[in-house]
Amino acid sequence: MILAVHFNFATKLEEQVPIESVTHALELVAATPAGRFWWIDFAGDAVDQGMELMQQLGCERPQLVSLLSDRPAPYFSDLDEFVAFTLLDADWSVTGVNTQPLAVCIGTKCLVTMHRAPSPVIQAMRQSYARSFRRIALSPGFLLYALASHLCETYTQIVGQISDDNQTVQDNLFKQANEDMFERVAELLRAVSEFQKVVVYAREIVHDLSLRRSPMIPETTQPYLEKKASLLDRLSADIASERNLLSETVGLYLGIVTHRTNHTLSRLTVLGTLILPLTFLTGVYGMNFDVMPELKWRYGYLGFWGVVVTFGLGVLIVMKRKRWF
Repeated sequence: MILAVHFNFATKLEEQVPIESVTHALELVAATPAGRFWWIDFAGDAVDQGMELMQQLGCERPQLVSLLSDRPAPYFSDLDEFVAFTLLDADWSVTGVNTQPLAVCIGTKCLVTMHRAPSPVIQAMRQSYARSFRRIALSPGFLLYALASHLCETYTQIVGQISDDNQTVQDNLFKQANEDMFERVAELLRAVSEFQKVVVYAREIVHDLSLRRSPMIPETTQPYLEKKASLLDRLSADIASERNLLSETVGLYLGIVTHRTNHTLSRLTVLGTLILPLTFLTGVYGMNFDVMPELKWRYGYLGFWGVVVTFGLGVLIVMKRKRWF
């Protein structure tokens, strides 16, 4: 699917134009006078046409392949006619964070975006670009600001979902802790760490856009991009807080379990300490010797129990005074 929008900054009019072919798109871009601008979005199978268009406009194939790869580090390239970079669309689910690359190339006459999977950021831009253009746009930089703004909104929503999942895990951890629950905690911690990398990735790109001296990036837009970079920085801090909170919750739960285990072991130790000397006494009087005076004593059995009870109570009193239990 291809979306091509023509912006006229003099008349404040925008118009969607159907693109018949790559050659047609090249002709439209080449014929663009000053004060006008194009946004062309290539989605799904149309990405190959977008790559062909960018090659015709001067980008090399390896650079385009790099733009559309799900890279673990920020990708930013300042070309002769374009500034090219990659952002990551993110989606949060029960399995964690899913990312898809969103390639962006901005020149003096057009902004080209390419994405193989559906993009929430581009979808939001499609719904809002006309209003933003008529109300606030002074240069093509408004598209970059809209891109950064909707990306921040998407990430903010995901942070909210992480917070909800985190709260659910914390509640369930103290109710029904089992092997599955700990696996869920491990998955959530891993997914949160991955998403933090995505946010840091975007922060670096937006921050670089706000500082880059290039004719493709209007200076009037850069202060607003820097604000979005600051917002992404705060989101990264919020994600780190959620991850630390979850780790501390797991640590607290394990501490409670350890305390309960130690309390149980202390009771067993007291019981063992009490039983051990009594076991010694029964062992002594269980020996089969002929000469054992207590065996023929009339009150030997009662005397044995008297010694046992007295000794047992004495041990309990000593341990109680020493606060061993």
